Amino acid sequence: MRPARERGGCAAPSPNIVHYLTTLDTRWTGRKLGFTCHTGDLSWDELIAWVQEAERLGYSAFCTTEESGKDAFAVLAVLARETKTISLGTAIVNFYSRTPTLLAMSARSIYDLSNGRFGPFGLGAGGIGFMQRGHGIVVEKPLARAKEKAQIIKCLSNLRQIGIGLHLYAADNRDTFPPLNSNQFSPPAPPENYALTIGGKDATPRFPSAAKAINRPLYPYVRGPEAFHCPADKGQAFPIKDVLGEGPWTPSNYEARGCSYRFNANPWGNNTRQTPADPDYNLAGKKESWVPAPALFIAMHEPPALSYEGQYYHWHYARGKTTVTRAQLMQDGQKFVSAIAFVDGHAAQHDFTKALTTDAAYPIEPTANWVWYKPKD
Repeated sequence: MRPARERGGCAAPSPNIVHYLTTLDTRWTGRKLGFTCHTGDLSWDELIAWVQEAERLGYSAFCTTEESGKDAFAVLAVLARETKTISLGTAIVNFYSRTPTLLAMSARSIYDLSNGRFGPFGLGAGGIGFMQRGHGIVVEKPLARAKEKAQIIKCLSNLRQIGIGLHLYAADNRDTFPPLNSNQFSPPAPPENYALTIGGKDATPRFPSAAKAINRPLYPYVRGPEAFHCPADKGQAFPIKDVLGEGPWTPSNYEARGCSYRFNANPWGNNTRQTPADPDYNLAGKKESWVPAPALFIAMHEPPALSYEGQYYHWHYARGKTTVTRAQLMQDGQKFVSAIAFVDGHAAQHDFTKALTTDAAYPIEPTANWVWYKPKD
C-alpha cells in the first residue's frame, strides 16, 4: 500500500506501517530496538517514510540489508539526510564485492553525512548464490575471509586516526613531523625510539629502547592505545640480526613494543637507486612542506611493506610462514599486504608483493601508488 499523503517532502507512512511499527514498539517498551526491512521491495518514498516513522516512535537503529535492488550505502546516504536521531547501520553488507578501502571509505562517508550516527557496521559473506551469480565471485571459507577483511578495515581506521594525530602534532610543533628518536632533539634527550613506537602502550621490560607510552609523540593526540594495534600483527622474528639487540618481537609487535605500526623515518637498510635527501631520518623531523607528494608519500606502514635485515613478513592474509628470508622469497608464494597512512592523511591498503619480489635489492623505489623517500636535489 502506498502512503496517501505527503509529509516533509516525502510520502507519509501508511496505516499498515504505523500499526506494524507501533505493535513492535509496544512489545519492546524500555529496550533499545532497531529494525530492518527489504529495501528492494519499497520505493524510495516508502523507505524514507518507514524509517522516519520508526524514528518518531523511538526506535534506536535502522540497518539496511544487502540486496540486488538498492545499494546499501546509497540507502544510508539518503536516510542520513532524511532523519535526525536514529542510528543507521548495515546488517549486512558483503565484503567480497568491495575492497577493504572502499568499505572503510563508505562507512566514513555515512558517519560524516549522519553526524556520527553510523553503526552497527555489519559485514558478512552475503548470499552465496547472489555472490556467484550476481558478481561472478566464488565464495570460499567465508568466516576466515570475514575475519581478514574486518582486520584490514580496523587497520585503515587506526591509520586514519594516526594520520590525523601526525598533523595535530605538526601543528603544535612548527609544522614539523615527529623525530625518529631522542637523538634528534637539541640537546639530545635520554635514549628513546619513536619511529617504532610513535604511540600505543608501554613496551615489555625487555625493550628498553621503546619510549614510555606517555613520552611517545602521538600520546597527547591519539590516547587510545588500541589505535596502534593491528589485529593481524604476527610480530617479527629476528633469527638473522636485530640491530637493537632486543629481538625477537613476539608474540606480536603490539604486545612486545606497544605499537604495531612504523613511522617512515628511515629506509631500514633498504637500498635506493637514487640518493635520498636524508638517508638517516627521511620524514622524521621534517617540515610538512618538505614532502614532495603528500598524497603518495608514506607516513605510517606495517612491517610487511618492507624488508628488514634480510627478512620479510606476512600479517594480513597470511597463508603460511609469517617470517621468510630473502633466500625463501621466490618460493614463498604469499602476498605482502599492508595498510598505509599517507602524509595527506588518507589511508589505504596496498599490495607490496611486486615491489618486494621483482627487484628485491631495491624494494622502495617510487611507484604510481606510493613514494617511500625524497631524492636528493
